[in-house]
Amino acid sequence: MEKIAENIYVYPFEEERDRPALSLICGEKLNLAVDAGHSQQHVREFYAALKDSGLPLPDVTVMTHWHWDHCFGLHAVNGISLAERRTQRHLLEAKNDESFIAHLLGSDEYVAREYQHQQMIISLPDIVFDDVLDIDLGALSAHCFHVVSAHTDDCLCILIPERGVLFLGDCISGAYPDWLIDPAPFARLVKTLENTEFSIAVGSHWPPFDREELLDYLRSQL
Repeated sequence: MEKIAENIYVYPFEEERDRPALSLICGEKLNLAVDAGHSQQHVREFYAALKDSGLPLPDVTVMTHWHWDHCFGLHAVNGISLAERRTQRHLLEAKNDESFIAHLLGSDEYVAREYQHQQMIISLPDIVFDDVLDIDLGALSAHCFHVVSAHTDDCLCILIPERGVLFLGDCISGAYPDWLIDPAPFARLVKTLENTEFSIAVGSHWPPFDREELLDYLRSQL
């Protein structure tokens, strides 16, 4: 576990299985995890790392978007899970599509590697909200807000204002699987991030950025 601010910890991303970073914010009342991981095994390894670091399990897990590497460990998380309504809709569509799992396993080498020895299970969140949700963690708060992104239509950012830490998920990426960036939603995202107060940004598949490093990079892509 990497401590990036007081009471905020990150379990780093892994390139081999394209696992995103999973994070924990420890409040006085609630402990919040960002994303539910790629699989049950990913969740178990995250929780083992928390235990080894003397940290608690999450009471609440919030998803940044519906993609499998962020959500398909949902059935294994501790406590309750939260998602924006668009994320729930995508997960429900995937769950009801009998060909989805077979197609995903056959078309993505990272998914196939993750699921060599375990079953893929698609679960739905316990609680759904629209656009914005504020959570009082006790001494810390989590401001969860939908952003327009070229990656997918349900991208969510989570801001911990007391620490100036912003969790991005994959919102700065292009669309899967070719990663092309649609300029219009990307420009709107950059504007949103410019208007958001933060000092550290945590993306799911990159080391943490400081504010100006992130914004300079994003502006260079416009």
